[in-house]
Amino acid sequence: MRISTVTVTGTGSQVQGKVCWSEGRGGLAALPTGADYTLPAGYQTSGMAFVVAEVKMPYQPTFGSNIISSITLSQTTPWPIRNVSEVVYSGFKTFKDDELGRSATGKCLA
Repeated sequence: MRISTVTVTGTGSQVQGKVCWSEGRGGLAALPTGADYTLPAGYQTSGMAFVVAEVKMPYQPTFGSNIISSITLSQTTPWPIRNVSEVVYSGFKTFKDDELGRSATGKCLA
C-alpha cells in the first residue's frame, strides 16, 4: 500500500502534479518527493492538493489454480481534500521545504 499527497502547480494549460509526500509499505515504495505525477481527470486546478491511495497485491484463486496462475490486483484512488487546503505530514521534508530553505514542515502549499 502507498499513500501520497499530490499538489497541482502551474497555470492554465501548463498545470502539473508534484508529489508533496509519500509513504509506502509492503512492497510499494514511496514516490520521490517533488516527482511529476500524472493528474487524473477533474484534478487539474492549480493550487489544489489531493491524496492518492494505491494498493497492489498478488491473488491466487482457490479454485482453478491449475488453469489460472497468481494474478496481481491493484487499485489507485485519488481523493480530493476537503475542509483544509492540504494534508500535512508533520516532520516530513517536502520539495517545497527544499525550495524555500526551511526545515521539515510536511507542507507544499503554504
